[in-house]
Amino acid sequence: MTEPKDILQKILNREIYYHEDERCFLNANGDKVYIKSIIFPVTYLNRVAAQINLIDITTSFLYEENLEEINKELNTLVDEKNMLLKEVHHRVKNNLQIMLSLINLDSRYHPNDSDQVLGSAKNRINAMALMHEKIYRSSDLAHINIKEYIETEVNYLFDLYGVENIEINYLLDDLELSMDTAISLGLIINEMIINVIKYAFPNGEDGKLSIILHASSNKVTLILADNGVGAPKDLDAENSSSLGLTVVRGLVNQINGSITRLDRPGTAYMVEFLLE
Repeated sequence: MTEPKDILQKILNREIYYHEDERCFLNANGDKVYIKSIIFPVTYLNRVAAQINLIDITTSFLYEENLEEINKELNTLVDEKNMLLKEVHHRVKNNLQIMLSLINLDSRYHPNDSDQVLGSAKNRINAMALMHEKIYRSSDLAHINIKEYIETEVNYLFDLYGVENIEINYLLDDLELSMDTAISLGLIINEMIINVIKYAFPNGEDGKLSIILHASSNKVTLILADNGVGAPKDLDAENSSSLGLTVVRGLVNQINGSITRLDRPGTAYMVEFLLE
């Protein structure tokens, strides 16, 4: 940087006719002050002199500095948002492929019952729609509060089927899951809840359903248990060929989890998987 005395000498020698400079100083309080100097030659009493104008530009300088920082932050946010939207688009595509696979599987089990296939597809699509609505209403497009989702989904299904005879007991940890895991878990719960509604209390008797979600260390445990008529004693959750369990097993595999039937009155299943 050229020293002020050198600039001043060049002005007096008429080597240059104009000079601008901006510098930072500390005032008596230790705060930064930005000063702009403008120097140019003038004639005074038939001699060459230099006129120096000093302008305090602290306010405008700090404004521009802050504006530049804000623009950087905004650009970063826009880039992150675009990246997340691309990721959401990719996951929506994957979810639609999951739905297509489930419809194809349902069609093979019920080749002559289109109402059954369409009804199941409707419930699964709604489960996904509820999930995406939760995500898009959130400031975090990558994660979802699964506790709130489970309560919303179960209440929707009970209203849809007009269920009034089953008392629900929730014991749910407040847990955030990635979108992929949450979608699969939501569909698992959808299949299990519909199974309870249709088969656990065939004569409309009063019953209870417990839904437990617990996270310990890096493992998540989901338990759905009812006190209904129960499934056959020899039913193996890992190998059963029934449509419902086939669908659930496929979804459990997607989250690299396991499903176990618990030995207790009624029907109870436990799903376990690791947090990402």
